[in-house]
Amino acid sequence: MKTPAERPGYKWVIAAVCFLTVTIALGFFYNTLSLFLKAVTEELGIPRSLYAATSLASTAASVLIGAVFGKLAGRVRVKTMMLFAVSGVILTTLVYAFARNALYLVVFWFLEGTSLFFCSTTMISYVINSWFTEHRSTVMGVVMAGSGIGAAVGTQILRPIIIGQRSVFGFTGYRAASCVNSAMLLLLLIVIAVFFRDPPTRQPEREKEDAAREGPDWETVRRRPMFYLLGACVLVTCLVEHAPVFINAAHMEDIGLQPTYLTNVMSIYAATLFVGKILTGLGGEKLGLSITMTICNLSSVISTVCLCLVSPDAPGYALAHAILLGCAIPMETVMLPLAVSEMFGQRCYAKIMGLYFGLLCIAYAAGDLLTNGLFDRIGSYRPILFVYAGIMLLFTIAEPIIFAYGRRERAAIAAAEHRKEGTEL
Repeated sequence: MKTPAERPGYKWVIAAVCFLTVTIALGFFYNTLSLFLKAVTEELGIPRSLYAATSLASTAASVLIGAVFGKLAGRVRVKTMMLFAVSGVILTTLVYAFARNALYLVVFWFLEGTSLFFCSTTMISYVINSWFTEHRSTVMGVVMAGSGIGAAVGTQILRPIIIGQRSVFGFTGYRAASCVNSAMLLLLLIVIAVFFRDPPTRQPEREKEDAAREGPDWETVRRRPMFYLLGACVLVTCLVEHAPVFINAAHMEDIGLQPTYLTNVMSIYAATLFVGKILTGLGGEKLGLSITMTICNLSSVISTVCLCLVSPDAPGYALAHAILLGCAIPMETVMLPLAVSEMFGQRCYAKIMGLYFGLLCIAYAAGDLLTNGLFDRIGSYRPILFVYAGIMLLFTIAEPIIFAYGRRERAAIAAAEHRKEGTEL
């Protein structure tokens, strides 16, 4: 009798569980953290730069785990890692809810970096790659789109609680909102425990994959210039692209946008993110990697410029920023896993994604620290946002060239391996 994991259709149950994981862990919890920035710093009486500095604990944890993720993926059951992850994020939200000073925030970010790693982009893309061979790009896009739904719903639920317009069991403020996050994550934990399964040891579809898709071994990959070029792209583009995500709500609140309008704008961003990730997945399959990535990068450039131009007299720029940002962020969550698969194959996928995710977390922390540090000095986010837009424009031009080089490099390696096999025969 076949186990659930060996049934052909069970991969769609796994996709649904992954979708819910992304919706709650990345969307409802992580993608709404920018809503908490102003409330937390004012409640604890700390500058925003110190808040950003505490997030370095998350970066350190994520980098360490990313470095060993390839080994963990081969030795520890995926379900065990997922259950550990969600349990850790629940503990994380409770630490946030009861924080009394900056030291609590250091603990919060360390737990967040340790736990969220195992139920976010790297892990979810690894699971999808393990279960799906056909239409992987589209499935990846749809699953990752869950963060958009989660953020849209989370914004409408959490922001009114944070600013005191709505209560939960008689409580308001960011602490009450964080407890709502805990409850949602507990629901996710139950779903994973009941429905998630590890992939079967041998899958007929995977046995049919050719050596070209498997890609070179780690010794070959780490000697390839493309490995370091793509790493540099991840570091720089994620820094300048994601920095506005952490501060956009606080920035628009600082300049005087109405609270209700701001809440709706953030919800529109989240809804656009949902659609954008699906379209990005389809684009990766139909248009190819380079064209889709260029669209995402240009959206990031224009979105950042629009954020700079927002004012009470020109609130339409906030709406444009939200829509375009929703088209830009899939670059990190959908395009990066697909880029790793296309450039390096599947043999070292988990190891490479773990290392790149560590770089991505470094970029997030550096962008957050730099952006808020400059805000504390000059009292405005606008100058650094214009700089970010310029850097992103340069990388938008450079990345297609880098990826063209990467394809030629991989083709040359594949040809050399084919000749070597022919000689041995």
